[in-house]
Amino acid sequence: MNFRSEQVKTSQHRERVLTEYILSIKQISEVRSVILTGGSGRGDGDSFSDIDIVVVVSTIPQGLAEGKFRRDGELFDVRIALEQELLSSVWSQDMYYAYLNGKVAHDSSDFMASLIEAKRIEWRNSVPDQVIMDFVQLSVLLEIADNWKGLQAQTHLEKFKKRQDFVSAHRCLSLALEILIDLHFLIEKEVPPDSKNKFRILLHRDDLHPSHLELCRDALLVKGLTLEEINRRESILIELFKFMRERIADWDTPDNFYSYYLANRA
Repeated sequence: MNFRSEQVKTSQHRERVLTEYILSIKQISEVRSVILTGGSGRGDGDSFSDIDIVVVVSTIPQGLAEGKFRRDGELFDVRIALEQELLSSVWSQDMYYAYLNGKVAHDSSDFMASLIEAKRIEWRNSVPDQVIMDFVQLSVLLEIADNWKGLQAQTHLEKFKKRQDFVSAHRCLSLALEILIDLHFLIEKEVPPDSKNKFRILLHRDDLHPSHLELCRDALLVKGLTLEEINRRESILIELFKFMRERIADWDTPDNFYSYYLANRA
């Protein structure tokens, strides 16, 4: 059997096991909705992926397994969530990413479909503020030499370079790269992926110019603990920063991002 045939066979087996599992838990009276998250929900999972599921319940039922377990050879990762808690809680970024990119496999009263749509609108309305806050975060990591939007400051990176603490300097640059990637998704009006998926998903997209994807790859590499290597990565990230700020040039944003941050921080 060739590789392609093996993939199809694995996918069919997984789909059968998943369908049987959902049919079995739908019979539990407390179960209101079943949402596929992770790769199963997004449609980009493979044979190495867990089957990530959130089971939404009215009250916690007896006998419904939670956590990681195997069923007919497939690895499930099941989380139980209370309807009321999903409705009343403040969602984290990871929750937005999971649910807004998930797939509702069962929804007895359309509760989750309605909630997800309301949260999608809520999240989209928050994008301008998230973008501003990310640029402010970048301003304490990378030097904004021209004081664009009031973001010139003494950076942590410069302090680490002066101390010759190149390990911390690289960590600073890696954090800046993650924020820049988040900005790419935010500007596209998409929830940024969680940390473990961020680079994998970015590098398989076609809405970022190949030259900028190459910059992201180059910035991710750490070739040594030297000042020259710090400066190399920093120069790449400054180029990516300039690209991101150009992409919001026609947005209606405050003249001074730092002042806006001070006035609106939680």
